[in-house]
Amino acid sequence: MTTKADQENGVIPKSKSISQTALTDYVDSSPEIVTVKKQNFLTRYGPVPVMIIMGDLLHNMGDGLAIGAAFTAGLGPGISTSLAVLCHEIPHELGDLGLLLKLGIKLKWALLLKLLVIYFRFCWSLHRHPAGSD
Repeated sequence: MTTKADQENGVIPKSKSISQTALTDYVDSSPEIVTVKKQNFLTRYGPVPVMIIMGDLLHNMGDGLAIGAAFTAGLGPGISTSLAVLCHEIPHELGDLGLLLKLGIKLKWALLLKLLVIYFRFCWSLHRHPAGSD
């Protein structure tokens, strides 16, 4: 806090940092009781992680359908399509993981979300070409 003498001498008061602003937004400053407002995923991280996951789910649905359709055509096309999708998806999934980590999601939760999305692709490929059908 600046005094009147500081203001007269041209001392500019320091503004609140981002962390101080975040603390004052979510914590009651009364000395007796400290309450923290509950946050859901959207209010904590914003809409970008949800958009990443939903976009990845739709993208993986298309990949799964392509893999299933390729296996319907034969073993050779199925394996080559699977390898092509694998080579395409490794940098894509690593980039999405990096974005989720940069947005503040913990590594454990980011990996869990990405594994669920990858599982979704596998389910769509089985949906298109169930095991044992020719």
